[in-house]
Amino acid sequence: MRALCLTFIMLATILSLPACHKKDAMQPHLVFQSSGIYILCQGPLNTPGANGSLSFYNTATKTLTFDMYSEANGKKIGELPTDLKIYGSKMYIAVTNSSVMEVVDAKSSQLIKRVDMPNRYPGHVSFYQGKALISCLDGSVAVMDTTTLGISKNIKLQISAQTAGLVVVKDKAYVTQPGIEGTSNIVSVINLTTMTEIKQIYVIPQPINAASDADGNVFILSQGFPEFSNCSPSLPPNSPACSILGGITVIDSQKDIVKSFQLPNGNLFGAMAVNEHSLYFNTTKVDSNRLVVQDTRTQTVIGPSFLADYPSLGIKDMIINPESGELFILGYNSFNFEPNQSQLSVFSKLGKLEYTVPLEGNPIKIALLK
Repeated sequence: MRALCLTFIMLATILSLPACHKKDAMQPHLVFQSSGIYILCQGPLNTPGANGSLSFYNTATKTLTFDMYSEANGKKIGELPTDLKIYGSKMYIAVTNSSVMEVVDAKSSQLIKRVDMPNRYPGHVSFYQGKALISCLDGSVAVMDTTTLGISKNIKLQISAQTAGLVVVKDKAYVTQPGIEGTSNIVSVINLTTMTEIKQIYVIPQPINAASDADGNVFILSQGFPEFSNCSPSLPPNSPACSILGGITVIDSQKDIVKSFQLPNGNLFGAMAVNEHSLYFNTTKVDSNRLVVQDTRTQTVIGPSFLADYPSLGIKDMIINPESGELFILGYNSFNFEPNQSQLSVFSKLGKLEYTVPLEGNPIKIALLK
């Protein structure tokens, strides 16, 4: 009887081993999505080697799938992901500290190719005629063929001050260069026909984001820098491009000249979005609208007001569904600006809060899957 019990225990132990092994190995499990919001998370702050994650919120079923990338690929996405964009059937994810671009299937997050970019530190991505333009922290822009997924060209910027956001307008790209700790006020202009840098434009210091409207105007959001002293000698000392305050620089993309400067009375977060002729950006002035909506033609504030239904102090990212007009806002939901106290808020085109989704993992970017 004792021998029979021992045999049963040994058999049970052996049978249990494969299940433990499969769990530890994170076996891939594909789930195909049709529509919703991808949420890119950076993971714990100030933790070297910590992995980020990619989650998905299904807007039809109102369900959240945490770490969909790991589910699909059986491994973590990498250290400090900073941007993601969908182009065609693929999604491109910049994983900065791992110095790679992850190209995945847009519906399942299954890895198609991991493009190593040693010591380049990719940060943001945009697209032009079958090419992915990737701004890198080494002061360059990499050009990737979206068919072969190979790097076809590297554009080294003349003034290498660390790149951040970029936007494509017709046959040109505008690349913001905030510099190390916000010490730069330069936007580089790249001719996408020749893939060469053709001009630098001085803007408000520490430019971190770029967007464009239906008329081809370029909007550069800057956070300012209290100790900025690197103003160009060609600019007057009182130029807003020498200002220590944050604001928005408007550039005429046809002439590549500054049309105007806006210096809102309040600090600016990095989030900005444009839909046709409406510009959305976030300020943190106390007791005023923190989400500002402007008409890009007149630069005047327009409605609707989102303040009544939106309690968040800081907006990390926002996108607009061009078909429904819905606005998706990724932001903090506490006064402590805790990364794990974030939420996704969804507004109708009339400015009515539809619902919110609590989030963890330090979410930083969102992308719309249609």
